[in-house]
Amino acid sequence: MKKFTAALGLLAMGLSLQANGSYSIVEDKNSTFYVPHSDFTDCAIHIRSNIADSLFMAYERIEENVPSGWGANLCDNAVCYGDLHTAANMAPFKAPAEAFMKITVNPMGIAGTAVVKYAVWDLNNPNQRDTLTFNIVVFWGASADQAAKALAGMIGPNPFSNTLQVSNAGLDAADYSIYDAMGRQVLNFRMEASEIRTLPLEALPRGIYILRRGAAAVRVIKD
Repeated sequence: MKKFTAALGLLAMGLSLQANGSYSIVEDKNSTFYVPHSDFTDCAIHIRSNIADSLFMAYERIEENVPSGWGANLCDNAVCYGDLHTAANMAPFKAPAEAFMKITVNPMGIAGTAVVKYAVWDLNNPNQRDTLTFNIVVFWGASADQAAKALAGMIGPNPFSNTLQVSNAGLDAADYSIYDAMGRQVLNFRMEASEIRTLPLEALPRGIYILRRGAAAVRVIKD
């Protein structure tokens, strides 16, 4: 099973947890997951306790828009359901442990975008409430493959050690992102038209990463 957990990275990139009193949302509350067109993929957003006592959280589904033909189910930090469960109380947890909301999808070879939203809150303080948005995107077909091949030719070296050069030569300005093997976003940056940039990535651990530009994504390896 492949696992992708979208996040705003906590790897020396100056990004911080989205704190909200008794708990923090570890990843972006509005997370986008780019997943394979087949195979089961986990898309998770984690919740971290900020208090010494046990934290009691609850959740409720407020939006479900999933392409017909996809398989999708929800797991919280204690129970996995056979569908996108409507509402429940989470098992209590205590720092440094984390809870999570995880949607497992299998697109069954069907391209499209799913949007699922869950409200989460502290049962002891119902006014402390957040909305977790799962944007799950599947690309399929020649156009996505061609875009990935073009992006692969714009970066180097691959594998890289401490720096990675990205070329936006001949292209319009665009946003780029790098995700780790768990799907956490560790870097987000914008390149101007025809810009060439060398990224200092010494702080990243060795491993496999995904570099994304729009619909195109390519694997890069830090050795």
